[in-house]
Order: sequence, then C-alpha cells, then structure tokens
Amino acid sequence: MKSIRNFLCYFVISFFLFVGHTLYCQSDAASKSQFFDAKYAIIKNSVVHNDTATFKMLKNHPIRISKVNADTIFVELKQFGELDIPDNNLLKRVKKENVVMYILISEGTDKLKFTDFDLSPLVIPIKIRPVLDNNPLQFLGDVAIGPYFGLQKGSKSFNLTSQPTQTSTTFCAFGTPTMINLNPSNQSDTTTNTNTVLGISTGGGILFDINDLQFGLVGGWDWISGTASQSWVYQGKPWLSFSFAYNLSNQ
Repeated sequence: MKSIRNFLCYFVISFFLFVGHTLYCQSDAASKSQFFDAKYAIIKNSVVHNDTATFKMLKNHPIRISKVNADTIFVELKQFGELDIPDNNLLKRVKKENVVMYILISEGTDKLKFTDFDLSPLVIPIKIRPVLDNNPLQFLGDVAIGPYFGLQKGSKSFNLTSQPTQTSTTFCAFGTPTMINLNPSNQSDTTTNTNTVLGISTGGGILFDINDLQFGLVGGWDWISGTASQSWVYQGKPWLSFSFAYNLSNQ
C-alpha cells in the first residue's frame, strides 16, 4: 500500500507540472523553444515575397516566424553568425541583419520544417514482456509515468481552407518511476505472495505527432530494489510497449 501511495503522489505532482504543457516546442514569436532559439526552415522551391520582388528558394533556409495574418505568413530569413572585422578597432564585429519576407498561403500549401529538443510527459500503460524461462509472452499493467527528453523533427503546413497541419517525429530517452506487479509466476521463489512495488523504468523510443495526437513505440528495462529484486525474473530484462497521448492545451 505504501508503494501505491507513493506512485499516486508522483502522478498528482506530474499532472500539475505538465498540465497545459504543449507537446510541440517550435520557436516562433509566440512560443519560444524550451532549450534554444530553434529553427524553422523554409523548404526548397518555396516562393517568398518582399515589397518589391518575388523569389524562389534554391535550398532549405532557416527562418523565424514573425506572425501569421490572414493568408500571409511573415518570416525572417536568418543569417548565419556574425562577421569578424579584425582590422577595424571601432567595429570589430558586425551582426548580419535578418531579411523580412512573407509567404502567401493563397499560392498553395506552404510547408515549414522545424527541429527542436522536447521535454514532455510520457505515459506507458502496459509492458510486453518476452518469453523468459517458464514465463510465456505477457502483457502486464506495469504502468510508468514520467518525463522524456528527445530530438524532434517535423513540419507545419498552412492552408487557406483548414487549420495548419503539424507532424513530427521524436527520438526520445526516458527515466520514470513504474509500478511492478509481483506474483509467484514471475519470481524464482514461488512461495512469495502477490505484491505491488515501486520501481524505475529507463529506455527510449520513437514518437509520432499529428497535430494534438501523439503515439509511439518505446522499449526499456525495469529495476526494483530490496530483497524482491533477487527473485524477480524480469529484473533488468528488456520489454516493449506503446505510448498514446492527446494534447489538451490550446495551441
């Protein structure tokens, strides 16, 4: 019972820490990246405009979204670094200016790429434990809830007839508390009683996001402490699972 109380306490704390937290972490004017001023990138062959001319992008180029107004997306084409001028004592470093352009959604669906780091909650509802000794393949409700850290890559498409569509793929790693169900069938000492203890899950996975929906495949290892760790047959053994989440916060 003490382990269950600890897990419920952690769950409540995690809920208040993460509620309202968006799963998406791109850097635009309204929503800064969690870790750095991450880049959107305008895709090769996209058409952009300024007040006097129209241009076609010859390659992908990093940008910052300034604002979206009706069918117009205003962006800053980001320059790389600064210029070193060692021979000029009064002007040793000159920062390049970002060029402001705009994209017309009416010209078609304009897609922007992005890359960012992501820190978000991960819920693992069940674990698929492989055949081990006399134990068959099992689907166990050893729930794990905690944060993951990952590299996110994706794109965001704008369209006049619908809301923007965002898709991304995240390669993540996690370390979370987990509930472990002990019973005579998964312990080498078959005389032990059924019990639920708190353990640690670590691992990694790949997550897919489509707008507010997220699903993915994860895998890892579990560890428990105390005397039960010596008889639990799955101690440090690999497992597979899936993750599913929906972002309830307003974008």
